Amino acid sequence: MCSSDLQALLYTEVHEQVLGADGAVQTGVTTYTDPQGRPMARKVLDFRQHRTIPIYTLQQPEQRYSEGVHSIQPQLSLFKRNGESEDSERLTPRDGLVAADEGFNQLIQAQLPRLAKGETVAFTLVVAGYLDQFRFRAKAVSGQLAGPDAPAEPKLPPLVLRVEPDSLLRMVAPAITLFYDARTRQLLRYEGVSNIVNPATGKVFERVVIEYAE
Repeated sequence: MCSSDLQALLYTEVHEQVLGADGAVQTGVTTYTDPQGRPMARKVLDFRQHRTIPIYTLQQPEQRYSEGVHSIQPQLSLFKRNGESEDSERLTPRDGLVAADEGFNQLIQAQLPRLAKGETVAFTLVVAGYLDQFRFRAKAVSGQLAGPDAPAEPKLPPLVLRVEPDSLLRMVAPAITLFYDARTRQLLRYEGVSNIVNPATGKVFERVVIEYAE
């Protein structure tokens, strides 16, 4: 998976996952390397307690930055370390659909049939980097899912989704655009903010395009 800002390669992601008998992700490790192939960050995830809220730790050593979810019961325990500063927070998830980090994709995949029908799906996204949770909404803007009897050819256009804050936060926070394969329902492309810190600015990359290998 390669991330770019449409002008230059920023970093590459490699996702390693262990799947359960039902095909659901159990654990995972995501590594990030810079354009020269040097390690930038590493994330370890555990979905065994919750399919869309993993226990995870993201570490970016050279930036002296880390974040994650320590536990999910009885409350969510979030942490963030930036240089010498370390903060934590305990949250009670809001009612309804909730996701954190890579559990966001798991949540969206489960809701693709609703989205393909034109429904708007509201959910809460837990963001450890902000030690908080925010309301979001997703809606399809083009494409459809292939039916069970759809022929293998021709190639179908992807189902394209727009995800944005479900509050006035959308006035300042840019929307995310997702592209899902109409047949396999796998994420093909992500356009939006990154969770990786830009070494040049000390802040996350504000706009990336991530292409996922099929």
